[in-house]
Amino acid sequence: MSTITETKTALVDQFPNKVFVGNLSFKTTDGQLKDFFSDVGDVKDARIITRGPRSLGYGFVAYADDATVNKAVEMKNQTELEGRTITVESARPMGESTPEARTAKPARRRPNRRVPGKTRIDGAQDGSNEPQQQQKQAKDEASEDVKPSARRRQPRRAAKKPEQPIVKEERTPSET
Repeated sequence: MSTITETKTALVDQFPNKVFVGNLSFKTTDGQLKDFFSDVGDVKDARIITRGPRSLGYGFVAYADDATVNKAVEMKNQTELEGRTITVESARPMGESTPEARTAKPARRRPNRRVPGKTRIDGAQDGSNEPQQQQKQAKDEASEDVKPSARRRQPRRAAKKPEQPIVKEERTPSET
C-alpha cells in the first residue's frame, strides 16, 4: 500500500464526520475555513484541497459527531464566504478506488471492423458502393423533376454598364 493511500485512510479513520464545502474562493485559507465553521461546533480539522500551490475551490471540515455535521449543513449551506455563495453537504466516502484509477483515462472504443464477405444491414456486400450509387442516382432524378426556378439561386451581381466612348464632334469650317 502506498504512503498516499495510507495517509488518506488514516485521515478518514481519524475524522469520519465531515462536510464538503464547494464553490470556495481561490484565496480562502484553511484558517479562514475553520473560523467560518467554528460557530457551528468544535472543528477538528479544516482543509482546502489544492493541486500544488493552487486551490481547487473546495474543501472539507471535520467535526466530532454526526449531529454537528447535520447542523453545519443546515446553517451554512448557500451562505456567503468571501463574496461567494458556498455549497455545504455531508461528505460521502471516497470509495475503494486508488488515485491511479481515478486519474486513468477511459479505454478508447475499438473501431467498427467489417468482416470481408459479410452482408451489411443495408443489403450491400462489404466493399461495394451500391448504396452510394443508388443515393446519387435518386438525387439526380429528384433534381431533374425540380423546376429551374426552385433550385438554389446564385446571388446576383451588379451588372456593369458598358463604357461608351467619348466622341467629339468635329465642326467643319463651313458650319461656323
